[in-house]
Amino acid sequence: MQKNMKKKELIRQAVHLVAGIIGVINIRYSIIPIGYVLLIYAAVIVLFIFLNLVVDDPLKIHRIVRVFERKNGMIGQGVVTLFSAYIILHFASFFDDKAFYASLSSMLIVSVGDSASTFFGIFLGGQKLPYNSRKTINGLVGGIISSFLSVLIFINILPALVTTSIAMFAESLDLKILKFRLDDNLLIPTISFILLYLVF
Repeated sequence: MQKNMKKKELIRQAVHLVAGIIGVINIRYSIIPIGYVLLIYAAVIVLFIFLNLVVDDPLKIHRIVRVFERKNGMIGQGVVTLFSAYIILHFASFFDDKAFYASLSSMLIVSVGDSASTFFGIFLGGQKLPYNSRKTINGLVGGIISSFLSVLIFINILPALVTTSIAMFAESLDLKILKFRLDDNLLIPTISFILLYLVF
């Protein structure tokens, strides 16, 4: 990966990590009322969808946002999918106590695990995964360990280990439905929540 692309990816993942941790703290301690949080998430999603539809951009927002985007993606794709997952998890957290902790854990798994896998993959490099040449074994293992340790504050060891392992393994795949690649920002929390709520 080129130096400039690595820097962009690290910045993107740092924002990803911080946003997730702030979201978890807010759900856990109800610092900002949930209605406001959901409004902020929705407003950001609408903004990025709007930016993708607008051709004329007098404020040059496209150029600013593109600095942090991957090539060939829609503007704000990662933010849109991540915040969409957060909205779903916020609503799910109201079902019952089990859903509450499954939601918190799922947010941590996507935030910590996805970011850590990128950090470990970039800084430690290592052998590529046999089924995905864009990912490394170090990244996968780093993502599993980091997300596992982060969710132990909310769930027991066995569900934490199984869930983080399956979710991060799914993240390492390049899954597609028809021709569309499944975004890990939706895939990881969906798998995590289903496992934690329905299986454990």
